[in-house]
Amino acid sequence: MNKWIFQGNPTRFNVDAYLLDNDVITWSMRQQHLANYIEIGDDVFIWRSDGNEKGSSGIVARAQVISLPQDYINSEESAQYWYEDVTEVYLAVRLKVLEVEVENMLKRTNLLQHEILQHLPILKIRQNTNYLLTADLGAALVKEWEEAVEKSETQAHLQVKESNTGIVLSIPASSTIHLIECYHIHAFPSPRSYNYSNLVTFRKKGGAMRELYTVIGTFVMDVRHGVVNETIERFPTDVQVRIRQYVEERARDFGFEKPEFQFWVLCFEQSLQHEPQAVKTYNGHVYFTYKDLISGEPYVKISSNQTTNTKADYIHDFEQEMNELKVTPIEETEKEQIVKSRIGQSSFKKALLSFEKKCKLCGVSEEAFLIASHIKPWSISNHHERLDVDNGLLLCPNHNQLFDKGFISFLNNGQIVVSDSIDDNTRQFMHIQVTMKIKLTDRQKVYMQWHLENIFR
Repeated sequence: MNKWIFQGNPTRFNVDAYLLDNDVITWSMRQQHLANYIEIGDDVFIWRSDGNEKGSSGIVARAQVISLPQDYINSEESAQYWYEDVTEVYLAVRLKVLEVEVENMLKRTNLLQHEILQHLPILKIRQNTNYLLTADLGAALVKEWEEAVEKSETQAHLQVKESNTGIVLSIPASSTIHLIECYHIHAFPSPRSYNYSNLVTFRKKGGAMRELYTVIGTFVMDVRHGVVNETIERFPTDVQVRIRQYVEERARDFGFEKPEFQFWVLCFEQSLQHEPQAVKTYNGHVYFTYKDLISGEPYVKISSNQTTNTKADYIHDFEQEMNELKVTPIEETEKEQIVKSRIGQSSFKKALLSFEKKCKLCGVSEEAFLIASHIKPWSISNHHERLDVDNGLLLCPNHNQLFDKGFISFLNNGQIVVSDSIDDNTRQFMHIQVTMKIKLTDRQKVYMQWHLENIFR
């Protein structure tokens, strides 16, 4: 395995806090010509530069590569450590933090006195982010770090990261869970991101969880033409075989609903023989504490620091629900009824709720009384239109009925139009006023024009 030094500038982001707070981190590959040399399992030593404190630079942590280089964008969680806005997409790798020593670090001044380590490239060229070490420099640095670790352990300065602690990401995978457990591969549409946690588990139908994994590799692949050899060739042969078998079986039984998928290569960590499940049923991904999952309790609460799903998350979850129905052995008419009933309570509604909080017309905000209404009806929409949140409105039951049956619609500027077939008493009873106006996105305007021309009476 290769040995690396990755550098961070404390004037740009809080290097120490980032390392101390997180078990898994993302680090940029600014020297992109070195990306082809990165291997999963490589050792990485984190170098904190001087910043504004001259003479304070040196190695403060040791980590391990757990993903191949790919494009990333800062999440809200990582953005909090930056002192400046970083919004661009950048090439990076995932690292598992093993040990952190921010007090008795390997200082630059001491390394300059070392017979071998004085030749470290970072001591000569200080502006780079990524440095690939020669075999002799790598071996010497490992030895020097391990001696420093042994000293720090006696002085209680060292923070050693435990592998099986903290938060566990739980993902619904009822229809594909047998593939995950068989091949230790998980795939989901890209772009999509989870808040990274050290451990991940998958929920089977009914919500039970029975295995814990770590993610040891990630990559994005266009699956329209099967496996791309160049994408997976740097994985060990047995992993390549598992990826191919997973893609082949999933394509045959379920398909891939989008061209690009992100893949996770998983490593089995632990069985949950009591198969715990959440106290409450959740459609999307949630987070649990490791302590709760191994407690032996049959029902566990989600972690209090669970993050809110994004609109893209809800769309993906709803899409997964629809894909499960494709392979369910029931009549098409019954299947359509199930789909229609799910629309009102499913992730499609949650996606709408993520940016609309009340009925578009009357302002009713109680979630139980809100209906996710398709502008272009589900029954005649194509696959994309059924999942497109811009093809939806949140309405109360009364206004939903009027809209669905074509008694009301909206102009391009959001102005309501009311059918002449509704008399004044009905308008008053249903709280319909010709002065009503709503806001529409550009995409909603396209769907609404269709509604005006085809549904409105």
